[in-house]
Parts: sequence; structure tokens; C-alpha cells
Amino acid sequence: MQYLAPGTPVGSSVSLNGKLPTLPSGVFDKAKQAGGNRFTWEPQKGVRIAAVVMKFSSSSSSGYVLAGRSLKEIEKREQDLLYMTLIAGVAVLVLSFLATWFAHRPAAMATPEAATPEKHI
Repeated sequence: MQYLAPGTPVGSSVSLNGKLPTLPSGVFDKAKQAGGNRFTWEPQKGVRIAAVVMKFSSSSSSGYVLAGRSLKEIEKREQDLLYMTLIAGVAVLVLSFLATWFAHRPAAMATPEAATPEKHI
């Protein structure tokens, strides 16, 4: 999206429910002071955006440019990573238990012949 210096929208390739979403207050003030502003934004419930606003100036005009990206895919990747980590953790615990159990099981269980006394005839 592109905005004139006072924050009036000039053009956009995005809409939310058929309208241009309204930016949070203070976005342009922060961008004006620092030359840019990075923030996360939730224009409506369930829609999260990572956005960057940069100030620009040229001989003919000045204003702000905003670029944003949905966080939906990133949140899905984080959720998938959590599940993979939990599954791997459980697998490691089970394998560690089995390895310890096999390494330290009683001798009677290791060989059936050792459990029964030998008969001499």
C-alpha cells in the first residue's frame, strides 16, 4: 500500500471484507521518527499481518510505503514444529527405556536355561 505524507491511502493491492484496512494509530508517527516501522497487526479476529512501513521522499512527493505478509503460514509451521518435537521427545524416551531395560534385565530372563537348575544323571 502507498500513503501520502499525512497517511492518506493512494493505492493498494489488498482489501479486507471489500475495504482497505485501517492501520493502527501511531504507525506513521513511528515511521516518521525512525524512518521505518516494523509491527504485527490484527485488523480483524483471525487475521494477523507482519508489516513494515517505510518513509520515502522524492523531489515530487513524499509519503509511506507499507508491505505486509500473513502470519497464518508461519503459525502453521510453528504448530507443526511443536508436534514434531513432542513426537520425537516421546520416541527418544521410549527408545531410552527399552535400551536400558534390555541392557539391565535379569540374567534369568536373558537365558531360559539359566533359570532352571541342571539335572545330572
